[in-house]
Amino acid sequence: MVMIVTRAIRQMLRMPSHRAVGASFVLILLSVAVPSAAQAMEYNPMGRIVNIGTTRLHVHCVGDGSPTVVIDTGLGESALEWLPVQQRLRHYTRTCLYDRAGYGWSDFGELPRSSSRIVNELYLLLGRAEIPGPYVLVGHSYGGMNMQLFARRYPYLVSGLVLVDSSSPEQIHRVQVPFLQYMDEIRPSYEGGVWTTDFVAKPMIRTDLVDGPELLAAMMMSRTYTMRTVANEYLNFKASARQVMRNTGRLPDVPVVVLSRGIRQQSQEVEWGGATEDAWMSLQSALARAVPRAAHIVAERSGHAIHAEQPELVIDAATMVVDFARAETGRPESDSSSREAHATSWLPFADATWVSDGLHTTTDVCPFGCDQERLAAIIRRSGHLAGTRRPSWQRVPYGNRLSNL
Repeated sequence: MVMIVTRAIRQMLRMPSHRAVGASFVLILLSVAVPSAAQAMEYNPMGRIVNIGTTRLHVHCVGDGSPTVVIDTGLGESALEWLPVQQRLRHYTRTCLYDRAGYGWSDFGELPRSSSRIVNELYLLLGRAEIPGPYVLVGHSYGGMNMQLFARRYPYLVSGLVLVDSSSPEQIHRVQVPFLQYMDEIRPSYEGGVWTTDFVAKPMIRTDLVDGPELLAAMMMSRTYTMRTVANEYLNFKASARQVMRNTGRLPDVPVVVLSRGIRQQSQEVEWGGATEDAWMSLQSALARAVPRAAHIVAERSGHAIHAEQPELVIDAATMVVDFARAETGRPESDSSSREAHATSWLPFADATWVSDGLHTTTDVCPFGCDQERLAAIIRRSGHLAGTRRPSWQRVPYGNRLSNL
């Protein structure tokens, strides 16, 4: 079936995305977008629809192995954007994508849409869907804050974290933009059959396609109840941040990678200046310092959407964390036939700068008994040798790009 996108949707998709910080323009959800969005639901969902009691959530898992990687997306972001990452990770371990309530193939969820509710729903989903732990949690932007709360609330289920340009709960005090300052006073209005808010998020997709997952993501995001969900998550961002800060639990002592953008954020819609960007990057460094064992890596070719602009970097980070989690739990790789392939696969972390590294040691020991020439080559490169049974043996040099933060 050939799908047609309305002019209104096309114009919406061309606008820049500002998920974690919002946008100050007005979006009116035109009724002409609703039939096209309804067409999107004719596509059978990948994976499963699971009833968690309060709503039904969509989850899609591929691959085999433990720990299971679980991905939570940014605010206003389609899970379909993460398919390239999932498809690569499936060869290394089991990887699950899910749609938060109100997104994708999931039903509209109970209000308010806060991190506490979202985390509880994810916990119920993993249990009802019989997806056993432990989990390596991957969270982008707002999804990263959700995953921080999940790790604090259920530390016994978590064996690693990858925070992809993640929101920090402290940003409500440090990142001063109008939407965060006055968000508590904003409410979506319903007039003439449409919802109106003065901020919105949009899927990061190409607009030159007439079919495929990118267009499907756009159509799903154009639904009225999805936009209402996005607006409610924005409205409750401060409450979500407070929920993380007030949680009495600490982040578990597990391997963590903090991936931060290397291209500074710019915006004409919100007051996002140099001081605000500096505060954001300072908070990124603070996330890495919040746990005993973490690596902080900057994606030099990416803005906020690292998963879309440098997906291989997210894959490398998740694979590395899985390596450390496996080494600590003594769990075997997914199968013996793939073990050797992983053991000889270099994760180059291309176009990335290691700001700090609290995961690897500086011991000049080659984990595979290689000669000194190969060891010297490994030491010279910033990366990780996948499949290492004792990954802490590896020596990874890093720069001082943000060492002053």
